[in-house]
Amino acid sequence: MILVYGLMERFISELVCLNNFIYTVWMLLIILDQYATDDWEINPSMPFFWYLLGLLLYAPCTMLIYSLWPYIKRYPDSILSQLWVIQYIFNIIMYVLFAAGFLHERNPKITANG
Repeated sequence: MILVYGLMERFISELVCLNNFIYTVWMLLIILDQYATDDWEINPSMPFFWYLLGLLLYAPCTMLIYSLWPYIKRYPDSILSQLWVIQYIFNIIMYVLFAAGFLHERNPKITANG
């Protein structure tokens, strides 16, 4: 009941931060797992590399911004409200990297050098 009330009454930025923290830890564990194996399978010729890179750049940035959400909403004229520009830039970068991953999936002959 508390969770439903919280979602209906206010935006719970803490859950966004927790979600992005879990994403970041999960991605770092994938990289650590790949690093521990003898053959490194994550490379720019794979679509997964581009998806992973996009999320790895976006999730920590979003976690930082949403951790400051209550302050930004309380003081909309503060300098911290300009952090949204950074979030927008990282959002665009993430979707461009996703598009690169889709292009690699569609055309597996694309290499890192073009």
